[in-house]
Amino acid sequence: MATSTTDERFLLAFGFTMRWEKGMVDDPDDLGGRTKDGITQATYDKYRTSLGKPTLDVFLASSDEIRDIYYRIWKTSRAAYVKNSYLAIVMFDTAVNFGTGRLNEFIATAHGLIGTSKWPVEARGTVHDDHKGAILARQIIAMRMEHRGRRILASPNQVKFLRGWLNRDKALLNWGSIPPVK
Repeated sequence: MATSTTDERFLLAFGFTMRWEKGMVDDPDDLGGRTKDGITQATYDKYRTSLGKPTLDVFLASSDEIRDIYYRIWKTSRAAYVKNSYLAIVMFDTAVNFGTGRLNEFIATAHGLIGTSKWPVEARGTVHDDHKGAILARQIIAMRMEHRGRRILASPNQVKFLRGWLNRDKALLNWGSIPPVK
């Protein structure tokens, strides 16, 4: 089922993420494994199964399927529901790159809650406040960068991806601006 959304924020977030995820990858060092436009084989299999369709090689995924999968991530990440567009894009890209559980962990950590990957109730006020949302977005990006450093320490063969990862984080950091405090 292809998405027919014209949600401008989704399209903006999707465009940012596709800048980094476009193409087919089958690098044995990539922990995501075989991917097309950032969609892993496992994600594609789960998506097709949810539609009652047989699994296929992810390299055969259509652009409509790719967009529909990303739209599902947009909704699942809760990016669609936050007030600040910058935070929405950061949340979506983080869910794509790290998974929704890690996104929730980053948001929880920013709210002083450690050791949970569940959406923190404490985040409600933050994600619906434009200024606090922009600050949270930058905190999430900082946590992304820290996490990448830990990942390199744990798996040194991942260092070949570090420049691209950090370029993505820096582009995301430079994309938004924190509105003035009123």
